[in-house]
Amino acid sequence: MFPDHLVIIGGGRWARVYIETVIKILPSDTLISIISEKNVKGMNVWAEKLCLQNRLKISNKLPDLKKNKNNAVIISNAAKDHARFVKWGIEKKAKILVEKPLALNFNIASQLVELAKKDNVYLASAHVFNFSKSIKSLKNLLGKDDSIKSINITWSDCTSEIRYGDKKTFDPSLTVLEDVFPHIFSIFNVITKLKKWTYKPGNLKFLHGGSKLKASLLINNILCSFEVMRNSKVRKRIVKIYTNRGFIKLNFSGEKDIFYSDYLKINLKKTGGVGSLSKMISYFFKYSTHQKVKNLLDVRESLLAIKIIECISVDYYLSKYRWLAKEILKNDKKNINISYALREMIEKRKTNSNLITAKIIYSIHMRIKREISSLKNSIKLNKVENFFDSILDRNKLDLFL
Repeated sequence: MFPDHLVIIGGGRWARVYIETVIKILPSDTLISIISEKNVKGMNVWAEKLCLQNRLKISNKLPDLKKNKNNAVIISNAAKDHARFVKWGIEKKAKILVEKPLALNFNIASQLVELAKKDNVYLASAHVFNFSKSIKSLKNLLGKDDSIKSINITWSDCTSEIRYGDKKTFDPSLTVLEDVFPHIFSIFNVITKLKKWTYKPGNLKFLHGGSKLKASLLINNILCSFEVMRNSKVRKRIVKIYTNRGFIKLNFSGEKDIFYSDYLKINLKKTGGVGSLSKMISYFFKYSTHQKVKNLLDVRESLLAIKIIECISVDYYLSKYRWLAKEILKNDKKNINISYALREMIEKRKTNSNLITAKIIYSIHMRIKREISSLKNSIKLNKVENFFDSILDRNKLDLFL
């Protein structure tokens, strides 16, 4: 069941949560390698603080995995690097658990899935909500006479938040849709057991430079809407199911889960989400193939989430470019929403690891304004996407960085 050698790739907050969790699960003779390309020093300091330095082998170089051993890899580093390390894990014939997203686009993700299948390698996606007691309890509150009419999920993260003892940050190169939707999709899937879905173009509302979005799609002919937000004042995790008889709501924003309904006699408070990650990791260690069991870590769920994200992203980028062109023309001063939108675009395109400062963002802001002002109105609106792609060309961008 347990691997002889576990490799955890990542040096951030969530990778550390994984490390603390697996140490409680694995026997003492399991070799645990931690690979962090940019934060070896920080990981060593953290490990020493928790008296884990003798349990972990921390390095910035990938280990040599012995072919005759049971090897496993958990990938929890920057999203842009997931595909590269998944491919390495497949080459080494190791069992692989990868955090969302599997890859940054559907084509690459599909290629990885096919490669794993061809080489008979167990590739699993980290669907932690498939192991959540909270979500299952919410679903179990639905009676046989309840018909789901719609589901709404609200998900927001604070500008600065401490989770599991570490400061939580987001990957600025990922849109909030790319970052959060895989979680939301898992929740929708647990409740609806998805068979078909439809997204109608135009069903997205772009707000606050892209740090807040509202969107909806149909899953099994059920209206599923969601609101996601970064840099919020409060953390929110709320799932609300509307039925033919009323609504049932789960609020798991804090340490305790709160269930409420306007037609069921419940007002329950339960311990929230404890053990979901541990259950998921144990499941990953226990099952080494996609067959014989109901696969709660099925990569096909990740593929579908990426496909839906790409579909909605067409609206996202169209809305973003049009909004940004208009807002930049109206603003000479630094603007928090413009800065957010520009930072996201820069982070996606930059080829080095230089820090993106507020000064750099503002200089690019003013350069774009000068460029837009020199163009004709027809070009501004009709070819706005091509305009931003050309002005934020990787080679030109590097001059700023």
